Amino acid sequence: MKKIFLVLASVLVFFFSGCSKEKTIDLKSSDFLSITPDQEWAVIRVPYAAFLEDCDHSARVKTHARSGDVFLVKGKQFVKKSNADENSKRRRKTVDEFETWYRFEEGCLASSLVDIYDTKLKAQTASENLLKKD
Repeated sequence: MKKIFLVLASVLVFFFSGCSKEKTIDLKSSDFLSITPDQEWAVIRVPYAAFLEDCDHSARVKTHARSGDVFLVKGKQFVKKSNADENSKRRRKTVDEFETWYRFEEGCLASSLVDIYDTKLKAQTASENLLKKD
């Protein structure tokens, strides 16, 4: 009888010990956006970046951002650019290359201006580390 009482008492103590208020976690809907794996987030890695209206270096500037700013990527575009390659002094070859651009609500940025992360939390951590270096 003592053994049954001790086992029952142990089970009750174990059961109710998990019901403390200190261990509850309140998740807000914004927290789910921070860990959504199908979105990409960009961190500005240069001192100043200009968002352009289109994915082209000659496009008009819409707005600006600073180093460490975090933005949700809305899309990615590969833009063809042409470079002259002078392997021979007699003739010039044209080599097609592609440049990656990212679209945001604010406009477009070239990939050379940003670092891309798969979650907002990673991007925010990278932003904090970038700002600590400055």
